[in-house]
Amino acid sequence: MDNTPVESSSFDYQYRRTKLKGGGHAGMLTSYGQDQMYLLGRQLRYDYINTGFLCPEYNEEQIFVRSTNMKRTIDSARCVLAGLYTAEELNKTCSVKIVTSPSIDEVLFPNNINCPVVKDVINATMVDFDNIPGIKEDRMKMESALGLDSTKDGHKLHFVHMRDDLTARMAHGWMVPKVVLPFMDLVEENATKLLYFAMCGKTEEERKTVLPLSVGPALTMSVKMMEDMMNGKSQKMLCLYSTHDSLMICLLEAFGLYNNTWPEYAADFRLELYEDRNQEFWVKVRYCGQDKSLPPCSESMFSFDQFSKMMKPYVKEKKEYLRICNSNILKNLSKGGSR
Repeated sequence: MDNTPVESSSFDYQYRRTKLKGGGHAGMLTSYGQDQMYLLGRQLRYDYINTGFLCPEYNEEQIFVRSTNMKRTIDSARCVLAGLYTAEELNKTCSVKIVTSPSIDEVLFPNNINCPVVKDVINATMVDFDNIPGIKEDRMKMESALGLDSTKDGHKLHFVHMRDDLTARMAHGWMVPKVVLPFMDLVEENATKLLYFAMCGKTEEERKTVLPLSVGPALTMSVKMMEDMMNGKSQKMLCLYSTHDSLMICLLEAFGLYNNTWPEYAADFRLELYEDRNQEFWVKVRYCGQDKSLPPCSESMFSFDQFSKMMKPYVKEKKEYLRICNSNILKNLSKGGSR
């Protein structure tokens, strides 16, 4: 973000420690994944360049690209750009900038590094998952089917990790072990539940606190970018953010669109800003290429004022965000205290 070279991510360092049999390591964007991101870029080209909204030539004054500091998300952004502008057009430029942020300031995933509240909720779900009703029983059923015994070796099956493995296999046409096939729905259901609880909170009352901390910084940034465009402070026509399913599920929940399913590979969530002849601004929400009406509205487009009211619980100044992050609000909730 400050125009200085980026150091390798600590996340990537951890991924590289897990070597895979084919010669790669965990957390990489496969060639098939690159194709998916390229096709997303082609769709964006159809929607925004072919319609005359964006110039067909890459112009850094028009477009802003930001990614989390992980190789696969940076590669994802690169592939989307190649589809959007074509590799030939991009190679004519001196450079294409994809900016990142230090992990402690990252807003493109629920930040458990600088927010103790988010960290506690994620740990309570992703580490202490046996405390969630039904998870332990289903886990032991899976371990028994696979001939594993975590009571002896201490290595418990994790539904999220298991889903990652199985969906990657299926996406690439690889074999799924026959012993696992009867449990595919069980794995999907439990993994999705764990991700949702970890990023959004386990109870309705907890979600009122956790969700604004998980997704609020990203929405605060997006709303500010819109306001800067409306006020003439920015000439950016397109802002691309390369992020993760963890943030995607929070966005869907915040907009009332979450339907208990894990976001697809290369899913895209769009906020489109329109200006009418009366110089009034409107917002449209799109997910995976489809216009979305937001509860309780039945329309897919609404005024910016309506949008701002919807975003009010999530838009927070950094000082207020950090104050809540470092408070005892979770303890108060567990004791039945008020928010």
